Amino acid sequence: MVGPGWNRTVSLAGKGNPAGFWNRLTEDDQSAFKKLARSRTFAPRTRLIEAGEAGTWAAVLVKGTVQVLAADESRKIAVRRSADIIGEQAVLDGGVRSATVLAETVVEALVISRRDLEHLLHLRPQVTRLLVAIMSERLRESDGRQGGGPVVVRLARLIVALAAERGVQVGGRLHIRVNSQQALAATLGVARMSVVRGLDTLRREGLVTASRGLLVVHDLDGLRERPVR
Repeated sequence: MVGPGWNRTVSLAGKGNPAGFWNRLTEDDQSAFKKLARSRTFAPRTRLIEAGEAGTWAAVLVKGTVQVLAADESRKIAVRRSADIIGEQAVLDGGVRSATVLAETVVEALVISRRDLEHLLHLRPQVTRLLVAIMSERLRESDGRQGGGPVVVRLARLIVALAAERGVQVGGRLHIRVNSQQALAATLGVARMSVVRGLDTLRREGLVTASRGLLVVHDLDGLRERPVR
């Protein structure tokens, strides 16, 4: 059951985080979400989400802040706070969690199961559109975040490093076995779709082609010298 402090907390969040998911919902959509969700409290340093696990729920933060960490926990990707939603990507795409989420403070959240969120989105397509918009914003945020330049440039550098480490010559081309695009994304600390777009750019430039578990390098020097475009 949702606690009585929920409306008061959201009111405060609205002043400091107008771009948060909750504050961009209509009152009717908020009410529908609350009917399907349950309230949970997490202590500081609790791992709300673990990279690699199945995405069975998402949550709106009512109070507190969390850190979003790269899959290997080598660096912080983002900070989420009251009115933000977490865990939605794996719920929507059916994949595993791509990052770990760690409570910085005491966190109160409204947790919604995959089934109930899917039901809500089916009944309220405007909420689906909002989630897609937020995911797109986060992808752009991830692409522009510091870390050596745009994702496609960092991806090119990573492939060069992997070629040196494990590349095998096959028919005049360098073949590199990789676990998955998700693994590449985790190494770079970005979303999987950022890697998908980066690989498509490199393919169009004639530098790399990708298939399941395999990268084929067509122009290693081109990858090394690829400028920011």
